[in-house]
Amino acid sequence: MAALLLLALSSCASKPTPQEMAAADYGSYPVKYRKIVQEYYDGFLSSLSSAKYTWLKPPKRGHIFYSCGKINYGYLVRTEINITNPYKDGQRRVTRTFLLRNGRVIDRMPLDEEKKENLLCTVESADL
Repeated sequence: MAALLLLALSSCASKPTPQEMAAADYGSYPVKYRKIVQEYYDGFLSSLSSAKYTWLKPPKRGHIFYSCGKINYGYLVRTEINITNPYKDGQRRVTRTFLLRNGRVIDRMPLDEEKKENLLCTVESADL
């Protein structure tokens, strides 16, 4: 029984092959990636908060891979965000990786707590 369960889990959690990655739809290159990410992330901040972004690298093709085969392809953008909220928790710095496809954020890392349990692998790109 345990062997059958192990076989089932290992068969549903295979990473994409190089051929699958080459044939995947990554969408169009996000020329305005800074604006896309800022508008997306600013939606999570309170009206009293402000954020300053430090862009670590330009967008690179990549994917986020989940257990049992869910894969999101797009362009990975990594940034440090310095968040200031004088009335709540002062100042903090976070690093986030965003996955963009066709002009919008489709995923991000680190993920919300409910998504983390379904995550098998984190982001993958040659340069991140």
